[in-house]
Amino acid sequence: MERPGWYMVCYDIAHPGRLARIHRIMKKNGIAAQKSVFFVQNTEKGIKDLSGEIASVIKKDEDDI
Repeated sequence: MERPGWYMVCYDIAHPGRLARIHRIMKKNGIAAQKSVFFVQNTEKGIKDLSGEIASVIKKDEDDI
């Protein structure tokens, strides 16, 4: 069984619509430190799943995670 750890997720999203979607996802999964910086307590698999959910929203050539 994987032990949970703390992860920091920071983002810079170019489009306001994508920004709102990512922010909603992060509010469900983590604790906000700043507007675009969250701390998430999860397992490595959980973080990979979260990364996949985020990847389905962002545009890699315009946004940074």
